[in-house]
Amino acid sequence: MRRDNRGTCFYHPSRSTFRGRRSATDGESATDAESEAGTEDETLPDAEPQVETDEEGPDPELNPEGSDAESSEPPAPKGQDVGELLRLASLMRWVDEDCGVVPIGGMVLDAHYNLVRNVVFPGLEFNDKLDSYGHLFRGYERATLAKDITGFWSLQQQPLTNDVTIRSLLWPGYHMYYSGSTYDFGSLCFGWGEKNLDIAFMIN
Repeated sequence: MRRDNRGTCFYHPSRSTFRGRRSATDGESATDAESEAGTEDETLPDAEPQVETDEEGPDPELNPEGSDAESSEPPAPKGQDVGELLRLASLMRWVDEDCGVVPIGGMVLDAHYNLVRNVVFPGLEFNDKLDSYGHLFRGYERATLAKDITGFWSLQQQPLTNDVTIRSLLWPGYHMYYSGSTYDFGSLCFGWGEKNLDIAFMIN
């Protein structure tokens, strides 16, 4: 077996001669050796080029969470601590905006455009009707309870004293009372302060 400066020669078992690259020292000219070597080089498959980039992976010291930290979800925002008094005040404001029932004519605007109790309130003519009561924080003279969805309110009247009690089914525990004898009225709320989200199934 012979070696030249281009590679190693191989021996074919069916032939008595070596097959491979030939050098110029085998008795042939350097031109024939180079042409034969060039022919064999053309039949060899080209190697795939390797592309080197300057990009490097994440530095474990700078990014200790790993390479998939960028694809992870952002942390959930932290809630704000609210005191019990502020929570109750906000809850009652929410209840008043949905309820806040007053008799029509029971409140008036003063000289400073503040809504105050009407000291000459003559009382209600039909205190057993939802049209006689309205929402305080929705322009109560225009937003009467009769315009709400049927079934949101429950009105009960005492025949002897002519007193009226109105209960809210949207906010269980809210009660509004009206006295037919003294024309006094007010509201109060008992219970857990939870809105009834199933009321749409209750009034069908």
